[in-house]
Amino acid sequence: VFQNQQPLIIQDLLTDADWKQTHGVNPVYRSLVATPLIVGQDVLGCLMLFHRQPNFFREGLADPIQAAANQFAVTINNGELFQLIRDQAEDLGTMLRTQQIETSR
Repeated sequence: VFQNQQPLIIQDLLTDADWKQTHGVNPVYRSLVATPLIVGQDVLGCLMLFHRQPNFFREGLADPIQAAANQFAVTINNGELFQLIRDQAEDLGTMLRTQQIETSR
């Protein structure tokens, strides 16, 4: 999902060799859809939806799930940008106060 930047559907986790080798077997969950959280060229993470029923996720579901994941990624990115701006504003405020104290001496 990270490398290809494409959604992945696994119809049965119990029979998927790659999944079992990497993650082991959890008999509770049987099917999976995973989609990247992408902003621009950056993959921020991965949205993974599990279901207890095998073959639950159909190929047609990948597109709307990817569309939702894209919105989640934008929201996450906006939150990170907001925090960055807030941190920079605090740093500038601290520098300004320090400069004002120094010039008042």
